[in-house]
Amino acid sequence: MSIDTKGGNRTFAALCIEVCCADKVRFRCTRPNGYFGIPLTRMDIRFDDFAIIFILKNRTLTAWTFDTLIALLIKRDPSVQSLELNDMYKLPALSDRHSDPATYPPGIAFMDGQYLPISEAKISVLDNGFLHSDATYDVAHVWKGAFFRLDDHLERFFAGMEKLHMSIPFDRAEVTEILHNCVALSGLKNAYVEFICSRGTSPTFSRDPRDAVNRFIAFAIPFGSIANPEQMRRGLHVAVIDLVRIPPSSVDPTVKNYHWLDLVKGLYAAYARGAETAILLDANGNIAEGPGFNVFAVKNGKISSPKFGVLMGITRQTIFDLCEELQITCTTDDLAPNELRAADEVFVTSTAGGVMPVTKIDETSIGTGSVGPTTKEITEAYWRMHEDDRFRQVIGYP
Repeated sequence: MSIDTKGGNRTFAALCIEVCCADKVRFRCTRPNGYFGIPLTRMDIRFDDFAIIFILKNRTLTAWTFDTLIALLIKRDPSVQSLELNDMYKLPALSDRHSDPATYPPGIAFMDGQYLPISEAKISVLDNGFLHSDATYDVAHVWKGAFFRLDDHLERFFAGMEKLHMSIPFDRAEVTEILHNCVALSGLKNAYVEFICSRGTSPTFSRDPRDAVNRFIAFAIPFGSIANPEQMRRGLHVAVIDLVRIPPSSVDPTVKNYHWLDLVKGLYAAYARGAETAILLDANGNIAEGPGFNVFAVKNGKISSPKFGVLMGITRQTIFDLCEELQITCTTDDLAPNELRAADEVFVTSTAGGVMPVTKIDETSIGTGSVGPTTKEITEAYWRMHEDDRFRQVIGYP
């Protein structure tokens, strides 16, 4: 049987292909005649433009352009009448370890009982936290050499693990020590500190989550903010996106989690509209939250924040505490998008940035279009609170 190759608009040397044994194929040159003579014993051949693919026992062995294949044959000693496949194709080398080309910020991580540079901290590709977002986590920050409200973050973290049927071999005091060590070893005076419990891996790759060994990871890197210095000065430009945040009936928002695809989708929608970040809606069409932050509106000297379908943020709670101290009325309530746009002031809160002003929502300027007095007062009080020993845990640096 022969297959015509004249559609290639070139003239090629013909090859005769024969099966020598179970795993070897021999090729022999014959006269240039425009087609290939092909004995099909245990062999199938597929053409793709100018490429020929040899398949033996339903396994693709290799693919060559005609020119490359002919060149390989010509380079051989003319007296050699056959060319073994093993001479033409070899498996790639197997590396004994991974070489990571990525660049990372400075910092220290803890995992599997070891303190490591951030660049050396890795998880398995079979980890369920990576494969299924089956994890909970929390983020605290260190400011001027001290943790802020770390006990509150730990309380939420351990509560989240319990709700997800996870456990780690460390109690709160031991986790506290690990986090302090990560920061102290990093030398960072202002740090972003994340700690994670992943469902982990099963030795047999079982799909039953009860078979997985849960894994604790922590790391400290330089402090970062959702809003950059320029945005902090003049206020963020936010877009309200007609996209529903994952409802509480599906995922408990009191458990901090990595289910962020709705938030990421919202971010790209906001970028397409020229905004800098996004706010999503709850299942009832009211304001919910944004990527990593809670939302607050100021109207007639009173502050309100969404009450449904949002993370119970530690910074959010800090605002409630400060408002009580400053004798500012602060409530949780349903907040419609048009009410948010009509507010005198808007700000968002996060461990990653603290209190961050919003001065534009969609195409609407908020209030005067500049950072308002209540937002400034709350911001100053928030950072003063970092000096209060009731909320500080000082790092013991070497």
